[in-house]
Amino acid sequence: MVIHESELRARLHGDDDEDVYDALVEHFEAEHGGSPFVAAWRLRSGLRIEADRALEAIGDAVRPRLKDRLLDLANDAQRAWRRIRFERRRAENPHWPVIVCEGDSWVAHPYIEDLTDHLLDDDDLPVLALGVGAASDLLGRMEGTRDHERAIEQHRASALLLSGGGNDLMLRFHEFLHPWRTGADPKRLLTPAVDDHMLALVGTIRQMLLRVRRRQPTLPVLVHGYDYLRVGDVGDDGYLARFFDAAGIRSGDERRAVLWAIVDRYNEHLRSTCECVAGVSYVDLRGIVTHDSMWHDDIHPTDDGFALMSTRVGEVLLQRLSDG
Repeated sequence: MVIHESELRARLHGDDDEDVYDALVEHFEAEHGGSPFVAAWRLRSGLRIEADRALEAIGDAVRPRLKDRLLDLANDAQRAWRRIRFERRRAENPHWPVIVCEGDSWVAHPYIEDLTDHLLDDDDLPVLALGVGAASDLLGRMEGTRDHERAIEQHRASALLLSGGGNDLMLRFHEFLHPWRTGADPKRLLTPAVDDHMLALVGTIRQMLLRVRRRQPTLPVLVHGYDYLRVGDVGDDGYLARFFDAAGIRSGDERRAVLWAIVDRYNEHLRSTCECVAGVSYVDLRGIVTHDSMWHDDIHPTDDGFALMSTRVGEVLLQRLSDG
């Protein structure tokens, strides 16, 4: 298949969100690296692009390569697709409340229908979910850029959904596991770094929540935790298995018990932090996505898995909105 660069650019810059998405998935496919921070697009195999002659006429020193131009185009198209969907839904339902969704890939995954997508598209949930997160976001960056604060004010949002900490935990996961030793309690294999790092993370979340509360004294705020992640068997190429391999934790049941103990620990830190800030609700998502078939990989549910979670988030959200 051959398509001219300018034709592809025109399709991806359209005003119809369905056309933009169709063009995106027709010409690009998801590409994963070996890290949760690498989730991008690549051209589909068998697709040939004819370069824009006007751009090719520019000197090599200032002209981006065709491949780089196209990947930037795909990423821009994805962001535009989300924005167009939000604007269309808002035009159709101008009186629905806007919910700002800040966070990591659980609210901003590049190619899975995440929590933001489901909250936006659910016709039974009368809200307008506006995503300002990024798949690779760390809590420190969210706190520093404060995109959610600007979006709340710009769109006169009625609530904030905050998701975060997973990427930060992945960066330090190699510090969390003791070498395997005999025993029954999975917590025996957790190092002090688990709590040390989690306390630092929820400290950042608390600062974010307090800033929002000072600027928006009555705004309903929801903070969700993570469901029980998955870990593969010895030698698995997922995100988490290599850490358990290195620690010599080989039993599948024990690997799962240790990982779920870490998930529990983070959720409890989140719960305690939310209880310290007025008007903040902690949303417990543990035990919702119970089937391995509903996990896209070891740290992200599938579209259907996120749909189940969004139902839970939506219930809490509607309750908070009805409470005023």
